[in-house]
Amino acid sequence: MKSFKTLFLLLVVGINFCQAQDTTVLLSPAMFEKNSEKITLDYKDGWFYKEGHDTAWAKKELDISTWERFKPAEFWGKQTDKNGRLECWIRIKIKIDSSFEGVPLGFSIGTWAATDFYLDGKLMASFGSTDQDRAHYREHRPIGMLPVVPVNLKAGNEYMLALHFVDYLSTLPPFKLKTLSWGVGNLITVVGPKYYSTELKEVKRNSFYLAIWAAVSIILSLLFWVLVVQNRKEKIIQLFALSSTFEALGMLCIAAGHATAISFVSHRLFQVCGEFFIMLFIISMPVVIANIFKRKVFRALKIILLLLITGWATSMIIPDAYRMADIILNCCSVGIIGFCIYYVVSSWKTLKGA
Repeated sequence: MKSFKTLFLLLVVGINFCQAQDTTVLLSPAMFEKNSEKITLDYKDGWFYKEGHDTAWAKKELDISTWERFKPAEFWGKQTDKNGRLECWIRIKIKIDSSFEGVPLGFSIGTWAATDFYLDGKLMASFGSTDQDRAHYREHRPIGMLPVVPVNLKAGNEYMLALHFVDYLSTLPPFKLKTLSWGVGNLITVVGPKYYSTELKEVKRNSFYLAIWAAVSIILSLLFWVLVVQNRKEKIIQLFALSSTFEALGMLCIAAGHATAISFVSHRLFQVCGEFFIMLFIISMPVVIANIFKRKVFRALKIILLLLITGWATSMIIPDAYRMADIILNCCSVGIIGFCIYYVVSSWKTLKGA
C-alpha cells in the first residue's frame, strides 16, 4: 500500500512537471500561408500566460510552473483591473527547420495593445508605450502595413519569444479590450522575405477597392438627389436617394476607418458608424423594392428587420453576445435577401416599360 501511494505521488508530480514545460514549436516553410509568406503563431500550442509585469519574465530560462497555458487566439476579455487595464506576459519556444537556413525572417505584431517584444531575453522592439501611467501610455496602431522586426535565426536552435502586453477596455461599444475589437489571428506572425511585396499588394488592393466603392456610392447618391429635386413628387426616387445615401455614408466610414496611423477611438467610431449606415441600407432594400412593385411590407419582414436592429444593438452593448449577434445578423440578412428575391420573382409579370 505504501509503495502504491509513493508511485501515485510520483505520477502526480511527474504530470505537473510535464505540464510546466514549454512545448517547442517547429517552424518550416510548409507552414507559410497560401497567399503570403507569414506563419501565424496565435493558434499554436506551447504558449504560457501570466498577468502582471516583471522584466525578469523575458529570460529564456525561467520557472513557469505557476504560468497558465494559453493561446493568443483565445484572447482574454475579463482579466482587467478596476481601471479597465490589463497587463500580462506571454511566452513560447520556437525552433527553426533546416529548410529555413539562410532565409531572412522577421516578426510582426498586429494588436492595439502596447507591446514589448523580447527574443531570448533581449528587447527587440516596442510597439507603442507600456508605461503604467495612462497619461504616458501609447497604444500600438496596427493599421495598414505592419512593421516587421528582422531577426537572425539559425536552424536547429531554440528561441524564446516573450511578449509584454498592456491594453485597456474600449471607451466605445461594445466596451471590451481594444485588441478584441480588432480581432485575433495576427497578434504575432513570423514573416518571410516576400511578406512585404505580397502584403503591400493586398493592402493597396483593399484600399483601392474601398476608395472606388465609396466614390461610386457617393456619386450615385448625389445623382439620385438631383433626380429628387427635379421630381419632388416621386416617392420611389426619394427612397432610392435615401437608400443610396445610407450606403454611401457606410462605405465612406469604412474606407476612412482603414486609413493609416489612425487612433483606436477614431477607427472604432468609423467602424460603428459604417456598420450602422450599412444596416440602414440593408433595411431599406426590401422597402424600396416593395414600393417599386406596389407590394405590402409583410409582417414577417418587419419582424426580421426588427431582429436585425436588435441583434446589432445587442452586439454593441453586450461584449460577450457578439457570436449570438452575428448569427442573428447573418440569418436576418439572408431573410431580407430572400424577401427581395420573392418580391422581384412574384411581381415579374407586372413589369412594364423601364
